[in-house]
Amino acid sequence: MVGMEVVAYFDDSSSESATWAATGVDSGAASGTGWSLSEAGDTWDSNWTLSNSSTKGIASLRIDAGLGDTAFDTYFNDLFGTTNSARGKDFAVTGGLVQAYGELDILATYKDLVALTGNPPVGDLYRRLKIDFTNSAFASGSSNLTFVADTDNFEFAGDLQVVPEPSTLLVWSLLASLGIGCGAYRRKR
Repeated sequence: MVGMEVVAYFDDSSSESATWAATGVDSGAASGTGWSLSEAGDTWDSNWTLSNSSTKGIASLRIDAGLGDTAFDTYFNDLFGTTNSARGKDFAVTGGLVQAYGELDILATYKDLVALTGNPPVGDLYRRLKIDFTNSAFASGSSNLTFVADTDNFEFAGDLQVVPEPSTLLVWSLLASLGIGCGAYRRKR
């Protein structure tokens, strides 16, 4: 996970980026000015912890696991997932967090489907996780927010292959068809 990028977007429209670093044998963190995201142990069993003691509320958090040769491993089904990847877990808040003005609404979105080299994508591995606090920012001085988000680490850099989104595939298909059509027209002339 070392090398992942974590970006905190604040309620004043500013942002700060931090790089994931090892903090122990089985632990790591990304720390910014008054905020941090940490995890200790296996992401299947252990919680991530988001802390904020800055003067700003955190409106959103973005994690790019691919930069650390890691992918988020989500639950696919009981039968199978990506070859050589155990069944994952979806994002879930594990520690209750209530602020003075009520509970936070949290929207977690996985982005950028990935596959392992030589394997077709199944739909359970993603490069990025976006966590949005939708009704109010994760306030300064709040309790720690703990959550589960399972990951898989890759043995070799480059094992992670980003799968083009369907719209990108459509553009390439159209361009290929146009090229073939122009070639056929030219040959006919």
